[in-house]
Amino acid sequence: CGRLIKGYGSTNERAKRNLQHILQQFGGTQATHSATWRADAVRQTREAALTDEAGAALDQRLQALGAAQRPATEHPLRFVRSAARAPQQAPRSP
Repeated sequence: CGRLIKGYGSTNERAKRNLQHILQQFGGTQATHSATWRADAVRQTREAALTDEAGAALDQRLQALGAAQRPATEHPLRFVRSAARAPQQAPRSP
């Protein structure tokens, strides 16, 4: 699973969250599935996590395996002034 942890900054944080979630879902000693099944589930979800940055493939694989969804992450709100509504400046003469 070390291949999941890469990059720095937000990429690294996202990778750590994905790894932590995968291990929480399949890494423990759950009585409902064999160790072989759990190892295969970890492999499948690891490969899915590496497929796309947004995590859509990971979410689909988790759902197919009957695992809990990844928790939503917080994102700061950014307010940006619309260019259409921004005040116009008069052109400067040379």
